[in-house]
Amino acid sequence: MDTSVISALYDDRVKERQEETKRFFKETILRYDIYVSNLTVSELDQTIDPVKKKEFKDFVKKFNLLKQNKEAESLAKDYIDKKVLSKSSYEDALHIAIASINNINYLVSWNFTDIVKVKTKRMVNFVNSMDGVKTLEIISPPEL
Repeated sequence: MDTSVISALYDDRVKERQEETKRFFKETILRYDIYVSNLTVSELDQTIDPVKKKEFKDFVKKFNLLKQNKEAESLAKDYIDKKVLSKSSYEDALHIAIASINNINYLVSWNFTDIVKVKTKRMVNFVNSMDGVKTLEIISPPEL
């Protein structure tokens, strides 16, 4: 899962999304192996509020950690070069690439602007297929 899912758990500005996220964790934690990347951990570490930062760090400790590597960086660049995502969305491309390279079945995100949208889903899997990488389901928490 990407950073947006974890941050939504603690973000009470959009109550419905926060409740959906709580439900997501309650229902999925027992049925799925959950992974976050070191990119997610790094993004959460940029949280300014020290209390929230500690909550984030403590929360992600219970999940499996995927590491960013050269193969994922190359695939993320390929997504950018093939206009799946814009250059300004490199971190989003990297989230997708890390999941793809590690043969993750589902990438869960609340980012409807760049990640969870039809064009991105189709183009990611097109690029993955062309590059010999497993296809990936990109979904929002309620979809799982």
